[in-house]
Amino acid sequence: MKYTVAIIDDCVNDIVKLKQLLQQYNDSSEISFDITTFNHDEYEKLISVEYDLYFLDIDMPNKGGFEIARAIEKIYTSSKIIFCSSKEDLVFQSYGNNTFYFIRKSNINDDFNRFIIKLNENQVLDNYYMYKDKKIYYKNILYVDTKMHYIVIHFHNNDIIKDRKNIKSILKQFEDNYFVNVDNGVLVNLKFIKRINYANNTIILINDCEIAISIRKIKIVKNMYHKLLAGG
Repeated sequence: MKYTVAIIDDCVNDIVKLKQLLQQYNDSSEISFDITTFNHDEYEKLISVEYDLYFLDIDMPNKGGFEIARAIEKIYTSSKIIFCSSKEDLVFQSYGNNTFYFIRKSNINDDFNRFIIKLNENQVLDNYYMYKDKKIYYKNILYVDTKMHYIVIHFHNNDIIKDRKNIKSILKQFEDNYFVNVDNGVLVNLKFIKRINYANNTIILINDCEIAISIRKIKIVKNMYHKLLAGG
């Protein structure tokens, strides 16, 4: 997976070092980074574009990392924030809603390696479906069904989007992201299942939406759901 990355710091050498650490993964087939760097006074430019990962120094002139992080969290709720700082005493204070990791500049190589391990472990949660140049994260999709030549993507806040695609062409990519095929043309996010009603072969989702499971799919759905509950 390729991540878009923004780095902001008031020390050019620290930006260069972090950029080098990220770039060493760009020949990998599993993970790579598209990197943009910013000077400490380019706050407005930084938040004008959404990035997957934001690397923020904490102690900077004008706006510090915590203030920038709060602004990012309000605008880009799916982005991850990584603090890269020499202020090691602020590690616990740094953890907000979107804070993903804290890299100590004094131990940057080891901490960066641990960050990569965590990023790889969470990679499936960062996968997304492209809709009109917009990233739709699989982790936010409740279920998908079909209407004529369209797929209809449903979210837990009752929002929907329609995209003109054949569900057969995208079946595998959804199933690779914790979705299960419960009936012809219907895919449900396993993580949003509240319970399975075996009396009438239906799934109850977290928003209390009820979706029927075809008889030939019930065993597969049951096995996949129980595997997820068991941590598989």
